[in-house]
Amino acid sequence: MAFVDSAVSISIEIVKSLIVPVGRQFGYALFYKKNIQALKCELEKLHDARVGFEKRCDADVRSGKIVENEVSKWLDDVKTEEENANRQLKDWEVAMKRCFHGWIPNPKTRYVIGRKAKKAMLAIQELRGEGNFQVISHHDVPEGAVIDPIMNQEHRGKSEDASPAEGDVVNPTVKQDYVFESRTSLLKLLVESLVNVDVTVVGLHGPGGVGKTTLMKQVVNHVKSEKLFDEVAMATVSANADVKTIQGEISDMLGLKFTVESVHGRGFQLRRRLENSQPQNKKVLVILDDLWKELDLDEVGIPRIRAVKLLLTSRSQDVLTSKMGSQRNFQVEGLKETEPWKLFRKMVGGIADDPKVKPIAEEVVEKCMGLPILLKALATTLKNSNHSQWEDALEQLRRSKDVYSSLELSYNHLEGDELKTLFLICSLQGKGRVPLDDILVYTMGLGLFEGVSTMKRARERLNALLHSLQASSLLLEDDDSDYVRIHDMVREVAITIASRDRHILVINNDYRLEELPKEKIKQSSVISLPYVDAPELPAGLQCPELKMFLFFAENKSSKIPDSFFEGMGELRVMDFSFLSYNSLPSSIQFLENLRTLCVDWWTDLEDVTVIGKLKRLQVLTFRGSGITRLPKEIAQLSELRMLDLSNCSKLKKIEPGVLKSLARLEELNMENSFTEWENEEATEQSNARLTELSNVPELRSLDILIPDATLLSKDLPFGNLFNYRILVGDVWDWSSDHKESRTLKLQLNSRSTLLKKWVQAILPRTHDLHLDGLRGLEKSVHELSKEGFHELKHLHVRNSPLVQYVVRSTKWLPCSAFPMLESLFLDNLVNLEKICHGPLVPNSFNKLKTVKVIRCGKLKNLFCHFLLKGFSQLEEIEINACEMFQEIVLDVGVEDDEDEAIGNAKVEMPNLRRLTLQNLPRITSLCNKINNSSLPSAMNSEITPENDIRTRVAPSGCSHISFPKLEALKISQLPKLDEIWCRDPLLELENLRSLIVKECGNLSNIIHSHSLTKLQNLELLTIQSCMTVKQIFDLEELNLSANARVLPQLQQMELVDLPNLRSMWNGNTMGAFQLRNLKSLKVMKCNSLRYLLPLSAAKALEQIKEIEISECMMMEAIIIMEEDEGQVTDTLVFQSLSSMILKKMMHLAAFAQGKYSISFPHLKELTIEECPKMKAVIMQDYSVPRERGEHLSEENVEVVASLSFFSQKVLLPNLEDLRLISMDGLQTIWRNKDLICEPSSFCQLKKTRVRDCKNLTTIFPSAVVERIQNNLKLALITSCPSVELIFETSAAAAAGVEKKKCKPAAVMLHELEELQLDDLPKLQHVLESDSQAIVGFPSLKKIYVEGCHSLTYLLPFATARNLLKLESLNLAKSNNMLEVVADGDRGGGHDAWEPISFPCLKLLRLWGLKSLISFSSGSCAFDFPSLEDLYIVRCDNLETFIMRPSTESDHELMKLNLRFEDHISPAATVGTLSQPLFDEKVSLLTLFLSSLSLVG
Repeated sequence: MAFVDSAVSISIEIVKSLIVPVGRQFGYALFYKKNIQALKCELEKLHDARVGFEKRCDADVRSGKIVENEVSKWLDDVKTEEENANRQLKDWEVAMKRCFHGWIPNPKTRYVIGRKAKKAMLAIQELRGEGNFQVISHHDVPEGAVIDPIMNQEHRGKSEDASPAEGDVVNPTVKQDYVFESRTSLLKLLVESLVNVDVTVVGLHGPGGVGKTTLMKQVVNHVKSEKLFDEVAMATVSANADVKTIQGEISDMLGLKFTVESVHGRGFQLRRRLENSQPQNKKVLVILDDLWKELDLDEVGIPRIRAVKLLLTSRSQDVLTSKMGSQRNFQVEGLKETEPWKLFRKMVGGIADDPKVKPIAEEVVEKCMGLPILLKALATTLKNSNHSQWEDALEQLRRSKDVYSSLELSYNHLEGDELKTLFLICSLQGKGRVPLDDILVYTMGLGLFEGVSTMKRARERLNALLHSLQASSLLLEDDDSDYVRIHDMVREVAITIASRDRHILVINNDYRLEELPKEKIKQSSVISLPYVDAPELPAGLQCPELKMFLFFAENKSSKIPDSFFEGMGELRVMDFSFLSYNSLPSSIQFLENLRTLCVDWWTDLEDVTVIGKLKRLQVLTFRGSGITRLPKEIAQLSELRMLDLSNCSKLKKIEPGVLKSLARLEELNMENSFTEWENEEATEQSNARLTELSNVPELRSLDILIPDATLLSKDLPFGNLFNYRILVGDVWDWSSDHKESRTLKLQLNSRSTLLKKWVQAILPRTHDLHLDGLRGLEKSVHELSKEGFHELKHLHVRNSPLVQYVVRSTKWLPCSAFPMLESLFLDNLVNLEKICHGPLVPNSFNKLKTVKVIRCGKLKNLFCHFLLKGFSQLEEIEINACEMFQEIVLDVGVEDDEDEAIGNAKVEMPNLRRLTLQNLPRITSLCNKINNSSLPSAMNSEITPENDIRTRVAPSGCSHISFPKLEALKISQLPKLDEIWCRDPLLELENLRSLIVKECGNLSNIIHSHSLTKLQNLELLTIQSCMTVKQIFDLEELNLSANARVLPQLQQMELVDLPNLRSMWNGNTMGAFQLRNLKSLKVMKCNSLRYLLPLSAAKALEQIKEIEISECMMMEAIIIMEEDEGQVTDTLVFQSLSSMILKKMMHLAAFAQGKYSISFPHLKELTIEECPKMKAVIMQDYSVPRERGEHLSEENVEVVASLSFFSQKVLLPNLEDLRLISMDGLQTIWRNKDLICEPSSFCQLKKTRVRDCKNLTTIFPSAVVERIQNNLKLALITSCPSVELIFETSAAAAAGVEKKKCKPAAVMLHELEELQLDDLPKLQHVLESDSQAIVGFPSLKKIYVEGCHSLTYLLPFATARNLLKLESLNLAKSNNMLEVVADGDRGGGHDAWEPISFPCLKLLRLWGLKSLISFSSGSCAFDFPSLEDLYIVRCDNLETFIMRPSTESDHELMKLNLRFEDHISPAATVGTLSQPLFDEKVSLLTLFLSSLSLVG
């Protein structure tokens, strides 16, 4: 019977297993319509998701961000899936109608369709799920980001080979002609202070002109080159500090884009950006140059946190120390000894050696007092002078009594009044950086340039004069070509000269305009109030000679009397900026001679109609103002030549006819401004139309955005423009990677726009061209312009599916293309087949330096070999997400339309420095894999995925492709790549400095022995997410000569997410593999690594500064002794190591194995986290198992059981920061006997953090306590369930140790500032002292104790008496604590009646102490003179604050408590008070001014 039941159940299961799949198959036919409908529904959702992502991506691209590769790939996959699904739906619709037009169903067809629809629907669901991206884009690398210098070389202002400017303080690590020794030593001290973990603010002070700013720039270069910080930002503050400008300079270098305009809002965003660096373990250096007074860092948005270091410069040391809290200050003095002469001699040349001139020159140098700015100014002035001029200059210097005379001498040598006046104008704004546009409009208004009739000519004249001033060293170049810089010392001299000789007044906050003598004001030709906080300007000023008035308001609400301008009839230039009124003073209408009017950054400005009465006005600027309408009265300005409306983002209306009335207008700037152009077909005109510009024949400079190409007309006057930035289409913004004077961005959906006469006129003259959406046009980009692109420097083409070539020509008619082009960017050209099709004339592309190609799916190669000479200047190539891409250079022998073969020619790109290949699924090698013997038969083979020819970067007909100057190689997402370099003896890798390999899933090793010896200059090596890599270096065939060195310059190596990495290298190196220059080593997520380095390789790490090993789950030791290394008993020294992190390694037993000692003489930071089996830093008798699957043996477990974590063989004399976290195997950090044998270790320990160490019983043994007395500042002990004691101080604890070595008469932890004890349930004592030892914490400011349930009291009386700096005492949830201060010394000689005072205590919080009876018991008085906040919450057994014998009358005991009647809620209770809470011996002088909280 049982058998039958069993058979039946089996049969049922069989039937079920058959019915389910059969039913599914029938379901495909029965429910095919439902499956199709579900597919359509999912397809619609996918489409919506794609459109949404595309909009977000386009918006991010317009804002300067870079779309993540995975997002771009997903969008491409979605498009492909949509196309396939839509095509299938159409095919199915046709198939269903074939059987009698759909009247008779076809079961087979329905089944096939239903099945495919179901599978397609599931695939789309899965694809849509993959699109759940948290981040879709990222910002480009900002200027302040510290990245590999090779990868960022294109952003440098000058090459590494460029010599430093005269007087520059150069980086001592870089070889130069000469350096200033006085500066190199100071630079070293500055850098040492900046990397000190305890120093957050460093100051540099010295007189003006001594070179503080130059030294700051050298600090920036040094910390970037050494990668000491992750980000660096620098801002100039100056005497008139403009917070908004400071915020802008810092944000630009950090890549932060503000979304608000207010100082407060920008400060909040900057503060949040900097604070986010701390949890990311990023270090940021912020440099504030030229402080004159205290700067409110909170207002700027600079937090004072550990992650942000501040470097400040000022003339005043008091500003740095008293106002800004600088912790370390350094003085910059003049150049020392022979340094001034060397600088002067270098600048003036050989004339300084003339016997007649040399004595004069030496005295001139002496007069400069070692100040570089004076030396440079005088050297520039005198270098082409004769002997008599040298003598005259010296005589003038002798007559002068101050150092400014040398600068005035340079001023006097300027040729002509025009140049001198321009120099003085540059000093009027009160800032170090002066915008060129401001100087231009001032000089135009004053009529400085005689005979100059156009704005274009004025700009040219201005640039020529500024160049002369820079050549004289009176002005300095700025990193931004739109600015010049003037040193504050030079500016002071200029202001002095201007006031004395030109009646020019520059007034600062020390004076008020109305306080100056009326006669002086009456004679003034120029008055400037740069960033002056003037509540109100005076009325009734009589200034008949005044030609220029400048007022940059510090206070936006400064009042301007309506009659202010009535006495200024001769005024020609007026600049009123940074005010917030909605209209201008009416008296402005009387300024009949005004030529230049700047009303910039008036945020609330509305009514500007009065300006229409200024008939002679030539320049009008509203930059950044809040105007919403340009009124018709502006049309009356018939002489206007320049109108600047830039950044008037609220401007929505320009009255019809205004623009066409400005017939003499030469420059119109509407950047980030008006875009509401009215369509020509509108019946009633209510806004400006583009055709109005046709009536402005003199227009030569234009910045304009036209959101829709349909607004364009044929007869626009743009063909006459000399400078322009014209944006057509709503996909563009005003950002640009290049500062070019002629930029054109076109979004084109039809051919008609390009055929317009004005477009064809400016295309040949454009410097920066962006094209989007080319449709229905020529297949070649070059054919878009009939005259060619002879001046084009930068070409960007994107989203143009019909473009097949950039240039197309034939062998009978070679093309001359892009002779000036420097950069070429091609993005999402899905049908691009070639960059060049056919031959080119020799000058084509001969200046091209950068080529970047992204998402061009049909592109197989970049260049043909016979064209390669034309691209000889290429410095950077980037190819990304081109799925058919196979090689950079193509053998012309495989071209159907060419007959020129390259044979065995060597393909060379002589200047290529950076090569990036990313997401290219067809590439298998970066060089040819065909032997020379097989070349003839392979030369004419088609390179396809189907045949056996390997897909590669090098052409198939050459032995290899050569990049002799290649410095940086980055390859990523090349899934078929199986080797990087071929075994070619001609391989040239000598200049390669950076190699980054990511997500190449077919590599087994990275660097073969044949290429290893050629990488003599490799500095950076990063390998990440290469799943099949087993070794980094293949050394099997390595043959080294006696003097050969492997990777001698390698400084940084990162190995991340390499799950199959078994070892760093294979083969027997015999000690040859030594990375002597390695400074940073990071290894993460390499789960097959059992150890990292053998002892021989570890010994060579002489320069290593940073080691981080984490998440290597199988790692058992970092350093091991191999069998052939024998027994080593000497000391392994990591001489330069300053930081080491070991994290999340479940099997790590020790850092090193062997019978030797390890010394870390300069290690300052040590973090070991989540290494539960690690019990010691070094284990003598332990060896790492060689076979996979073996782990720590039982014998080894017994060996380590008796070890302390830091034995006497571990030397750490300078360790400052120790972190031990989640170390389950840790039982003892230190043993007294080990420490006494090694007296130098841990003497500098400042911070100790111990968390989640389950088996640890004691933190600081007595020998450690003794040696950390003068340094320990922070002790945080958290979640250690076995800890019983924090500080061991008794002699009995050091059994077997000489008494004099472990038993101090007194223990004073002089520097301890913070003590935090949390979740230590077995803690019995914070410190354990014998009757003769006094333990004190004289600097302790903060105590926090929580969850210490075995603690019955916190501190003894003797220790409490030393808490003179304690500010915060917080005790919580410690169930057995009876009192806070107790007689812990058992009456050990201390006066129990002596009062105890906490003079600095402001906060006392007692919370959840269930057993607490009193704060203390005894007879002594307690004094809390500074207490502001007292919280006693849920202390149910508290009887009284101080427990004493009941000797006082009840009436007297209650006196103090009655004073609290207004502060304690009647409902609040604290247990049952058997006596008053406070008696007369508890002094709480300031508590009444703040708060008292008692909650039962």
